[in-house]
Amino acid sequence: SEYSSLTVLNDGSIAAFVEVGKHVDANDIGMRQTFFNFSLDWLLQGYDLDNTVLEFDGTRYMTIPDHDDFDIASNESFTVSAKFRYNALTENSNQRIIAKRNYGVLTQPGYELWGGNSTTQILAVNSPNASNNHNNSLSVWSTKTGVAGEWYHVALVIDRTNNVMTLYHNGEAVASSSGKDLSQWSCVTDYDVYVGALLNGSNVDYKMNGAVDDLRFYGRALSASDVATDMNSSMPLENALAAYDFEMMSGYSVPDITGNGHTGT
Repeated sequence: SEYSSLTVLNDGSIAAFVEVGKHVDANDIGMRQTFFNFSLDWLLQGYDLDNTVLEFDGTRYMTIPDHDDFDIASNESFTVSAKFRYNALTENSNQRIIAKRNYGVLTQPGYELWGGNSTTQILAVNSPNASNNHNNSLSVWSTKTGVAGEWYHVALVIDRTNNVMTLYHNGEAVASSSGKDLSQWSCVTDYDVYVGALLNGSNVDYKMNGAVDDLRFYGRALSASDVATDMNSSMPLENALAAYDFEMMSGYSVPDITGNGHTGT
């Protein structure tokens, strides 16, 4: 259900009460309730009220518990997308945005999005197979450049119908596995999803100095137009497996706004 109410306060500003979510019981458990206060001029400029992001300082990170929803079988399509920003670009820092793999176990497949090394190494994808090569997948830097302090959108799309894995950077397809046999690649592991870091053996390394927002996982291959819509939407597209807008975090708990229960910490 959704509910919103607008009123003008005594000081001339506008107040909005917004309630979005699933009505679970009489206590409104599962409802998202937010109060905003803003001026009319601010409203007319078109600013997004959803402005909370997950900040990383190079020491912190988030994990999402392992679940079949984050695995990719050899016959399954999949998409992971997010907005990201680096506070600093540091040579060989290899800052991880999203990762589901263990860098210390090279006989396990995985997927990860990372970068932050320089203006020409702002974003990369790595998706090794169980032989620790990319004969059937993708490991490449984006062709687009970037700078510290700017927000970018990334999407990794695994499309089984068209036998291709594609990296999108700000809505543009910048790399693909075209010509490779993607049917030989899968990622079914017991590892958690790491956001802002990478599991490395029993350690957690390559921590991000920056921020992530609008993290989403889909059990299908988004089309190019879908990726553009995802990039510009404050809400995930329909039938997302998990999604995080970081607006209603409580302590160390990060809710999955799809209602599928993949709470992060």
